[in-house]
Amino acid sequence: QILQLYASKVPLDDGADLDALARGTPGMSGADLFNLVNQAALKAALDGSKFVTGAALDFAKDKILMGAERKSAVLSKETMEMTAYHEG
Repeated sequence: QILQLYASKVPLDDGADLDALARGTPGMSGADLFNLVNQAALKAALDGSKFVTGAALDFAKDKILMGAERKSAVLSKETMEMTAYHEG
């Protein structure tokens, strides 16, 4: 019910399943759920969508549960080679 309350403030896509999302977010506080809906709305806006989709909600859930995406964690071939020489 709390998730539906927060989601009522954003335009949801017809395919967005709040019941399935609620089953995947046990133990989240009201503030966490508010943040989840807000992050999903931001993701949808960045993607150019007028509606918050199920994919945006899943992205927001993953971001909250696992942390922000770290693109810098991917090492380039040059960095791996330099590290190999340094460690060797």
